[in-house]
Amino acid sequence: MSEGEEESFKMQTAQLKLLRGFDRLAAAGFSETDIANIRLQFHAHSAGDYLDQEFANDEDFDEHARTLEEQWIDSMDSAGSATLSADSSAASSTLLTGVMTGFFFPLYSLFFFHSTKPAVFWDDGSEHDVMGTIVFSRAMQIWIVVGVAMNFLFGIWTYFLASD
Repeated sequence: MSEGEEESFKMQTAQLKLLRGFDRLAAAGFSETDIANIRLQFHAHSAGDYLDQEFANDEDFDEHARTLEEQWIDSMDSAGSATLSADSSAASSTLLTGVMTGFFFPLYSLFFFHSTKPAVFWDDGSEHDVMGTIVFSRAMQIWIVVGVAMNFLFGIWTYFLASD
């Protein structure tokens, strides 16, 4: 194989190889030095991920490093693969926000639950489909109602305590 053919073969195999880890940043316009700096900082802070592992060769080490980089990049995308901890933190945030809104602003927040049906009919006589509320999600509405109920119970409790 001549030198030109060998270089062409290396170029073809490089094109077929998928970019993994921080190498994907090259497609976004990062330079090689930028990628090397990001990789250096990332692996300096994630040294604990390598302590319990033994690698047979450098290829296994690089594979593990690229996998960690992929997981970190994918975790930055909130719309992508959500983890259990992200789901539980979003659920607890919805719970807390809903209960607090219902408790401190019970009447104000209940105005957003009412949705009127528009008087729109299609040619075939069917009604226009009404979209759900865009202000509060269904889970938020439930927690707001819980907050309103807590406010009501707290009011009854303080009334009976004050009447003694």
